[in-house]
Amino acid sequence: MKIKEKPTIFIHGFNNTFKDAVLRAAQIGYDLGLGQGIGLFSWPSQGSVLKYSADETVADASKYALADYLEEFVKESNQNSINIIAHSMGCRCLLSAIEILANGRKKIIKSINQIILAAADVDASIMPRLGVHAVSHVKRTTSYISDRDKALIISGWLHSFPRVGVTPPTFILKGMDTILVNDLDLGDFSHGYVGSSRTIISNMFDLLKSNTPPEERHAIESVSVGAQNFWKIRN
Repeated sequence: MKIKEKPTIFIHGFNNTFKDAVLRAAQIGYDLGLGQGIGLFSWPSQGSVLKYSADETVADASKYALADYLEEFVKESNQNSINIIAHSMGCRCLLSAIEILANGRKKIIKSINQIILAAADVDASIMPRLGVHAVSHVKRTTSYISDRDKALIISGWLHSFPRVGVTPPTFILKGMDTILVNDLDLGDFSHGYVGSSRTIISNMFDLLKSNTPPEERHAIESVSVGAQNFWKIRN
């Protein structure tokens, strides 16, 4: 079965060459059954695990280009409903671009049907301000998180602040569906699962195809930890 209705754009994360990003986007598009293919916004990552700080600088600077890209994509394709999948540091670039669009170009944000944040390398302390524009104007925003994500655990240690895409602590934002993934097939460092876990791909397929809320999707159960309520994919 294919998803044919809405164009989907992929934004890669840290440590990806352009070739890596193209291959990852193509694989995700194929696995999701995107009948019209998948778009890609590739920011100039240094493609090295030793260039984390450089990638942070470039990802932040690329938010302006991404904001313009989204505007042109919507206008030139005559689409008023698109989906966006962002991974790792790409989530930071995307949310910052949406913040830019919120200042005078909200019509573009309202053309976004769904945003999927996978393993978001975003400072949890600034996410309430950074993510508010997405949850306010996009039809559905989903954050996939893991308690095994070694890359984000290291990132949190480097920054002295936890990241949105790793738990504990679990970051919850009103209006955003937070889904814990702990499938055994999460890939290296349990960080690149957006393109490697069949379980996650299947869940995203249901999400993009029908825009169904978590409680109506297969193999998802609710989780309560103290006052926090989120979702978990059953193994």
